[in-house]
This record gives sequence, C-alpha cells and structure tokens, in this order.
Amino acid sequence: MSQSKTGNEFVCQNGRVLRLRPVSMLLAQNVQDAAEAELRAAGVRLDAPTYSVTSVSGEVVEYSHQVDAKANVNTLLDADPEVQAANVKAWSEYQAGQRQLSVLRGERLANLFLGEGVDLSGDAEYADEAWARRQRAYGANVPDEEPARQIHYVQTVCLGAPDELTTFIATVTALSMTGRVDASRVEAAMALFRRRTAGNPAGATEDAQGTVDALGTAGGDADGAGVAPNA
Repeated sequence: MSQSKTGNEFVCQNGRVLRLRPVSMLLAQNVQDAAEAELRAAGVRLDAPTYSVTSVSGEVVEYSHQVDAKANVNTLLDADPEVQAANVKAWSEYQAGQRQLSVLRGERLANLFLGEGVDLSGDAEYADEAWARRQRAYGANVPDEEPARQIHYVQTVCLGAPDELTTFIATVTALSMTGRVDASRVEAAMALFRRRTAGNPAGATEDAQGTVDALGTAGGDADGAGVAPNA
C-alpha cells in the first residue's frame, strides 16, 4: 500500500518517493470543461432526453426522462411502441455519452496530475537516460517531449498497480485543495471512492474523475468544515 506523508511526499510501493506539488483546481476544471466541449462538438449526446407534458391550462412543460428501478420510475415507457422505442434509443445514447465523458475526463485529469502534480527537478533517475534506454530495449515507446515524458515516467517507473495511481490522484487532489497532504482526508476520499465505484471494471486512470469527486465530497476537516478549491 502506498503511503502519503505530511511534507508533500508520496511513497510508492517500490520505495520511490515523489515530491508533490499542488495543481490548480481552476486548471483541472478547465480540463474537464474542455473534454465535455470536445465531445459535444463531436456530436456525442450528453444531455438527458426530455418529454413534454401538457397541463390542464394548456401549458407545455418539458421534463428530463428518469429511470430509477429502486423508485419504480421509468418515464421511457409509452403506450405508443414507436415513441417508447425512440425514448429507449435516446436514453441509451445519453448513458453511453455520459460514460464516454467520464472516461475522457478521467484520462485528462490523470494526465494533468501526473504531469503537473509531481516535481522531478531533483530526481536523478529521471534525469538519467538509463531508464528510457532500458524501456526502449523492450520495444516500449518513450515520449521525448514534456509533459508526456514525465507522465510516462511516473506511470511506468514510479507507480505500480492501478490502485496506487488512484491513491496518488487522491493525494495530489488533497494537496491541491488544502495546501497540504492530510492522510485522514485521503483515506476518507479513497473509502468513499471505492464505495462509489464498487463493481466498476474501469481502470484507475479512467476513474480519476470519480476520485476527485469523492475527495470533494469527503473534503472537510475533523470538525466537519468543508474545503473550497484553492483554499
């Protein structure tokens, strides 16, 4: 299990110690917004389909469709088979779009934290080309440009299992939100994140969005006070 320590460090499972630095939460939000804009421009359906209801006064009111098995709610159903089929198709497209958005946002956030959340200026191993030559000997593609090179190094040399990447993301997010690494806050976020993603087969990189969301929900000092980004 990786350990985060007060002092803005992250101890990897292989013993390497990464010096962390906060990442702008405004930049993180910008990255998420850009991912959404990219999918919208590509025609991906991200908004829930709607249906209209005419009130007794003749006013037409539009609502978003809802499907909730626990509450026994399914507004996709309709007496007209063609309308119902269209509703189901639109809902499926919306669900697929939301999954695509979650994955893309997660990938972009993970890259942001890997590229900007670690200070490798004093990392002698990174400065030495030996690690890159060794990887290339196995046929691996090692980026030459930054920040892709740092992202690749941290992922393939420093971090191990996908769960370690998730812990790393939660740790950098905690540092970015509070200005310090708080082990109890990270653990609370990780516990909430695991509950939210139970049974989710997606990789840790794709789940970066969920980690950030979970940390935001779990954010708060021992007295329960919430923490605003960049506070």
